[in-house]
Amino acid sequence: MMKPATLTAAQPLELRSGADAAAFLGRLPMADPVRTHEALTRFFTTLARHPLPPLEQAPVLAQAEKALAFVQDEATRRYLSRPLPYAGQELALFQRTVQLWQDAADAWLAAEPPAGSDADTAAVLERALFCRGMALAEHLEARFQIPDGLWQSFHAIYAESERRQVADLVFQDPKGRSLSCARSYAAVLLFDLSKPYSLRSRDIPVVWRWSRALAQLVQIASIDAGEPAPFVIDLESDRPVAKPLPSAILGPQVRRLVTADLASHMRKLRRRLAEAVSPADLQLGDEVSPGDAQRLLAHLKYPWSQEAIARAFDLRQPIGTADVVLGYEAIHYRLTGREMHRPKAAAAAYQYSRQDAERLAVFGTARDDASSVREEASQRYSGETWTLLEQSAHAFRLYRPEGGARVAVGQLAAIAGEDGQLVLTRLSSLMQTGSGGVVAKAKRLPGLALGVAVTALGANLPLQASVGGFIIQPVGADPGALPDLVLPRGWYLKNRPVELEQGQSRRYRLDKVVFSGHDFDLVSCGSNEAA
Repeated sequence: MMKPATLTAAQPLELRSGADAAAFLGRLPMADPVRTHEALTRFFTTLARHPLPPLEQAPVLAQAEKALAFVQDEATRRYLSRPLPYAGQELALFQRTVQLWQDAADAWLAAEPPAGSDADTAAVLERALFCRGMALAEHLEARFQIPDGLWQSFHAIYAESERRQVADLVFQDPKGRSLSCARSYAAVLLFDLSKPYSLRSRDIPVVWRWSRALAQLVQIASIDAGEPAPFVIDLESDRPVAKPLPSAILGPQVRRLVTADLASHMRKLRRRLAEAVSPADLQLGDEVSPGDAQRLLAHLKYPWSQEAIARAFDLRQPIGTADVVLGYEAIHYRLTGREMHRPKAAAAAYQYSRQDAERLAVFGTARDDASSVREEASQRYSGETWTLLEQSAHAFRLYRPEGGARVAVGQLAAIAGEDGQLVLTRLSSLMQTGSGGVVAKAKRLPGLALGVAVTALGANLPLQASVGGFIIQPVGADPGALPDLVLPRGWYLKNRPVELEQGQSRRYRLDKVVFSGHDFDLVSCGSNEAA
């Protein structure tokens, strides 16, 4: 068998036989997931370094799968869906979770299947491939940069299954599942192609589940001489599916992902959804709404058909820096110079009293509390300096080293353009680097942003009747056209009449949510009313 790729420094156990290992698993403190996690780390590390006698290791590893799945699920609940960057306990827990999958993969790689049984060989390699793939999937789910060597070790296990001629062998495991090395390999490749760093947190587990379920529709094929291959898998590389260099010579270690059957199936799914068939009946999940199913299938259409995949970028080639303002209130203040909801002390500072008038008449100056409050607000709502990696008419690619405010996909952000004017964007993709930095892609909202005060009118007023908002006016649009509004998330109510104040008052009716972000809603306005 292949040699393990990674080993931890956990203290080994005394496991001389399958009976010893089974007894150890029977004593796991399952009521304490933390202690069980630590115990399993020692268990898998021991079996990777000191394998059990032939025919005994694989059954014991299979016995440990239930406990492994339980403690890993318990661990991931404590850090997944959190804003980036992870730090402290979250980061340590993520690293321990990934390492446990690595240790499990190493233990499976050390398991010698019975000689002459292709099904047993396929089962051992598939489990090793599954565990190594889960280490990759944990990084993608957590929006974490894949470390050096992990893709290469994943490809190496699949290459071993090809060498032993069991890659496509489908077998039944003790739970009755139909598995193969090719399917477990393709599932991780599909998940990576889905651009998980740009998915909403609640969408990530759905797409990962679809990737595993639909991997059976994908084939891993070799490339014939002269055959066009827009995207390839190099089994000796440390990269996922990627576009080959124009001058690259595609050797015998290069494969392609055949997704024609998958693309056809996705077209059928979209058609059935349009016919009002429920996502549950289409095996897409009971918790998935028809709207979310259509949205996710549209997102996956191009990467899973390999018409377009995410483009690589280089952190080492910045083109400049950019001032980035994070936080809804901070952005509104930077655009308007006004705090919508001032603290009491700040509100008092802006009141002009009789004493102020007398002071101005006698001394020629008024109290400077207001300017002091403005200075404090400017400091409180100051921006951050990020490294600018790429810039286009529609988006920015940015990098911030360790530190700074935590950020989430879909969050509102304002970025200073070349002229210094703030451009309103949403963070459409996030990835934490191994050094604790954050890479972000920020997509511009479609138009110029103007900060306004928005007041709800009529009945059913919210607890906060007035909020800060932004008018989004497309460039070149008719001045009389109905604008879109950016509002704090959750404030929108369909058909709610509102008054916008910015120099003059204008009244509109909130129509529908065009896009729902992490901390804002982009809302279209209905028919104009007389102010």
